[in-house]
Amino acid sequence: MSKWFLSFGIFALLGATSFAQADCGDCSLLKLREVPVGTQCKTSKGIEFQLVSRDTTGASPAETWKDLSSGLTWYDNLPNGLEGITSAGYDQYQAFTICTLDLQLNLPTIDDFSTGETHGFREVLPNMAGNFFWSSSLYPHDTHSAQVFYGYYGYGAYAYRDVYYSVRCIGR
Repeated sequence: MSKWFLSFGIFALLGATSFAQADCGDCSLLKLREVPVGTQCKTSKGIEFQLVSRDTTGASPAETWKDLSSGLTWYDNLPNGLEGITSAGYDQYQAFTICTLDLQLNLPTIDDFSTGETHGFREVLPNMAGNFFWSSSLYPHDTHSAQVFYGYYGYGAYAYRDVYYSVRCIGR
């Protein structure tokens, strides 16, 4: 584990997601980047997700998936041509502004990410691996820091709010 994780005090939200279990609508049996909009599938956690939209005009498809149990809608890349999953990234203030003011959506709380992890959202959402995502949750002991979600392992950590990370907005 890197020194960054140790120095910023990692906490596990719920560990890594497993990918398995055969089921008629099993997400692991489908080519999710090719299924039509409206497709529903069940993650290995037993939770159903529905593909709400797909935009194929960019370099990689931008998808929106709805967790049918929690009602949260997870946006892959951001609407209106903004890229949420980008190497340039955004600081936490910009992420909050993009989601709430510009798009009338929400920047997920760390609890939203925890719920998504419990429901297996990394099985359906593209572009999770290798990216940190801002949450709207401030670190309780230092308001200059906010909690982030590491999409590869499904863990949370915290970082200074002026560091650049990816953005994934949600609809409630």
